[in-house]
Amino acid sequence: MSVSNPVVLGRRALLAVAALVAAAIALSLAPLAPMASAQTVPSLTPTATATSGATATPAPTEQTPSSEAGAVEAVALRAELTRLLQSHVYLVGLAGEAAVEGRQGRVDALSPLLAANGRSIAAVAGQYYGGKVREDLRTALASRVDALLDYARAASDGDKNASREAMSDLDAATERIAESLSGASDAWSADELAHFADGQPFTRIIDAQADDQPVEGYRLLVDTAGRAAIFAGMLADGIVSDNAEAFEGRHAEIRNGLRRTVEVWNQRDAEAFMAGWTEEGLRQEFEIPPNMPWSGVRQQIGNFIGNPPIDIRAIEVTEAGQSEATVELELEFGAGVDRARHTMVPRDGRWEIDSSEALRVEAPEGAVSLPVEMSEYAFTYQRGRIPAGEQIVFEAENVGSEAQELVMLRIDEDAPALDQLLAETMAQGPGAGPPASVEFLAAVVAEPGEGASLVLSAPLSEGRYAMVCFIPTEQGVPHAFLGMHSEFTVEASGEGGSGTTPTPSP
Repeated sequence: MSVSNPVVLGRRALLAVAALVAAAIALSLAPLAPMASAQTVPSLTPTATATSGATATPAPTEQTPSSEAGAVEAVALRAELTRLLQSHVYLVGLAGEAAVEGRQGRVDALSPLLAANGRSIAAVAGQYYGGKVREDLRTALASRVDALLDYARAASDGDKNASREAMSDLDAATERIAESLSGASDAWSADELAHFADGQPFTRIIDAQADDQPVEGYRLLVDTAGRAAIFAGMLADGIVSDNAEAFEGRHAEIRNGLRRTVEVWNQRDAEAFMAGWTEEGLRQEFEIPPNMPWSGVRQQIGNFIGNPPIDIRAIEVTEAGQSEATVELELEFGAGVDRARHTMVPRDGRWEIDSSEALRVEAPEGAVSLPVEMSEYAFTYQRGRIPAGEQIVFEAENVGSEAQELVMLRIDEDAPALDQLLAETMAQGPGAGPPASVEFLAAVVAEPGEGASLVLSAPLSEGRYAMVCFIPTEQGVPHAFLGMHSEFTVEASGEGGSGTTPTPSP
């Protein structure tokens, strides 16, 4: 595949970035301040040549275990938990106020932020205690938000029966939050966790809002945010105690580097992101020709870096030798979940990614499986089995003779049909970006005879979606322009809609 074609590079990059970003390790292993920013990350070495940017690779150097690296990670963990839990408090306060005032539009606007906040909180726990804890905590936090919004509506209406029902749901959600964490660690008791996760401070805020006491409501909000900071400290201390190895020496250096690299990805800093790779690893992963100048590579990566954003769900350093390390991690890339294994090598005082391997994502417990066959040039899957609100795993199997991908897109309700959108994109030529009415969600690739699981981080909501394959033929024509695309709808009834797959679905 030619990377000189911007459309091809952009598409390949979107697919590769889940693996790329997941392990672009350690931009610098020098001692870091806890509040280090992208500007503290060293840029590409100044000895790069004008034509390719290639540099002489020094021999591997021994990385000395650093207790300071572990201290930095512990401080960063506490700061991140404090930020997330306090954000949760203020988001709930805003949504509760909107519900009390009957402004459903504002509640709807805040709902995705609350959902993302809950996923991020759960992802931190999942990094250290596994996927089950992450999913249990995420669903419990979502249930608590739902119960608090129900309570706010009931308080606004003066409906005491509905208030009692909402309180019962709130107590159940609090219990589930406590159980999800206490079952994972002996560092906290269920009673301690229930005390800090108690929903009643939130209901008092809502009561003040409903009674038109804004000053009292704000005071209670600030007090609750203070409790959240104490809760964050307790959780961070327990995590550090339970995972001592992860906060010591080389392991901590690798994990700190990974988090910094994800940060510069989300900040759209292409140069700092590229600094986490060996040249060989970067060119191999992006399929970049050896004769492409480094400046051209930087420009191409700058076209797509940071979109969509990335959240780390789990990190596991499986090997951490003096001259090589291996990391397996799971992350959210846009709306999709990806797993990868990466090999890193120490170069010039930092760990750089040298090779990567995609891993199949495990289906979440209770998810609904939807088999999708990919061939030349069609998607084949069963209609009427894509309900809104359920966790769906698209199990893609390549039964064709060429490599295929399943790219999941969301399409605006008032956008033209998918055929028309693709035709307009093709007419604009190779430099055209995706239409504004289309949102990239997730993607997987499968070689002939192989399969891949496309796992989304949250259930699909109602609306228009599409499966598309942008992998080009030997002649450079993307499969989508040969008919490999299928639009479908997700509805509350589960009767998913009209597809455009050329091959009839069974």
